[in-house]
Amino acid sequence: MTTFCIRTYHFILGVLIFMLSVCSIAAADNMTFDMNKNSSTAAPSSQVTPVVTADADGVEVINKINIAASKDGAILDFEGANLTAPVAKNQNTKIVLTFKNTKLTSGKTIPGIGPVKDVRCAVHGADVWVVVDKNTVKSFDFTTTSTDLKMNLIGGDSAETAAAPVAALPAAKTAAPAASADTSASSPESADAVSGAFDKKIFSRLIDASLRPVDGSLKIVLTADSPAKYTVRKLSTPEKLVVRFINTHLDVPANEQKIQSDANLTAKSGLLSLEIRQIGQGFAPISEAILTIVPGTNYQIERNLNQIVINLTPPPVAEKPVEKTGNLNQLISAELESADLGAVVRTLADQSGFDVDLSSAPVTGQVTEKFKNVPLKDVLAVILAPGNYVYEVQGNILRVGTQTTLSATKKILPQITDVIQPAGGMLPAQLDMLVHPILSASNAVSTVVDPTRNVLIIHGTVSDVEEYKQVMRDLKLEPGEDTSRITRVVKLNYADPVQLAVILLTYLTPLGHVQVDPRTDDLIIWEVPENMGVLLELVKEIDVRAPQVLIEANLIRLRMKET
Repeated sequence: MTTFCIRTYHFILGVLIFMLSVCSIAAADNMTFDMNKNSSTAAPSSQVTPVVTADADGVEVINKINIAASKDGAILDFEGANLTAPVAKNQNTKIVLTFKNTKLTSGKTIPGIGPVKDVRCAVHGADVWVVVDKNTVKSFDFTTTSTDLKMNLIGGDSAETAAAPVAALPAAKTAAPAASADTSASSPESADAVSGAFDKKIFSRLIDASLRPVDGSLKIVLTADSPAKYTVRKLSTPEKLVVRFINTHLDVPANEQKIQSDANLTAKSGLLSLEIRQIGQGFAPISEAILTIVPGTNYQIERNLNQIVINLTPPPVAEKPVEKTGNLNQLISAELESADLGAVVRTLADQSGFDVDLSSAPVTGQVTEKFKNVPLKDVLAVILAPGNYVYEVQGNILRVGTQTTLSATKKILPQITDVIQPAGGMLPAQLDMLVHPILSASNAVSTVVDPTRNVLIIHGTVSDVEEYKQVMRDLKLEPGEDTSRITRVVKLNYADPVQLAVILLTYLTPLGHVQVDPRTDDLIIWEVPENMGVLLELVKEIDVRAPQVLIEANLIRLRMKET
């Protein structure tokens, strides 16, 4: 019995609270708020928003907004001195009015009349937005005077406007606040009006999302038609900011609900994408804005009346470490007097972009020398020679020690193998004979000729193999070089082909070749175009008739007679 009484008491108490809430909302819905007078009075024929005080700087100010029924539909009256017609955007379900450079203290939803469902106001930066939600608005126009701006809304033919007499509409909207809850619920029309007003007071609408790039950052402005409660949550993997507007319907156009940032905007702000969506049930709607950002992006969130402003600053760009690149041809100028050899080597290596390795063996001695604009490689040769030290370059490391020590330590260094295809038909052995004598004394690269594939296999440390290839590049023997050869067949008139071929061998490049055709005694020459002309000119000078000596003799026959 006790439990039943308690439940009955709670039920009755809940009903009374609900009825009091409905009565207070219905009464408040028929009041005119005047921020200039700080008082509220009954509105005889219109619904208004809060008043905005006049601006001393000459900026247009909307003081009051009234809505009233007219013969053809409804009239929306904007009170304010010298107001200009706004920019109007007519959509399927609403009309968006933008008053440029205009002030309004706060927004308020105004219940509509006839063809107008309701009117919503909001400050958007330096502008004022007014959203007219349509029932049956067919067309509209503006009329301006020195004291106000009127918007005439013409309604279409519908059951709602035809059923309700035009003259009765203002009275329905200006009912006395003292009307009881029973009277309000006595007819379906009044009950629907109270229910609609109750919904408008509870729920807000998210009406716009805009991006405003500023110097070095991005400002994202989310605008509602009234101040709404919001929460912010940060997610990772990927990094996101989630802003939720509680009890808020999503009224942003569908084509503006997803924004994909381009590379330029991402670099300046750290924003990758912005998505706005509606979640939650109809009785508890939530509008959610999801910002996908670059990890490390700095953000700041603040409220400005009906707006949530999110400032994004891109993460600082990490400076890439400067990669040291050694240069053995770095010019050195120094005057040394009994200086420690190890310290001198370290200083010279650092100035030339090298890391130095002296750990394999101690480098001792003193240096007394004077250099002026001398390449590093020559300076090292001079100061290391008295102690029988040598140096070699492994990548970007300058290793200094005795020849024995450096050769021994190479065995524990990483070894690589590479295959080189000689260019222009050159034999691998011929290529190796040209390159090997030019390598440094400490280069321990080994080579193997593969006659089957006509390639040269080289094996050694990374730096030794790289030095081998560098010598090939210096000699223009690298496979990537332009090594195309041309062929010429030369017919000889006087010179011996075998002897001439031997003479031409001295003038051939490493890619050149000469051969005698045994059938015709012609010379076949393969050579690069740059040197072919030299060989042909030489053949022309040699293939000439040998000088001849002409000997003439006169025979004289003598006959002896005795006298």
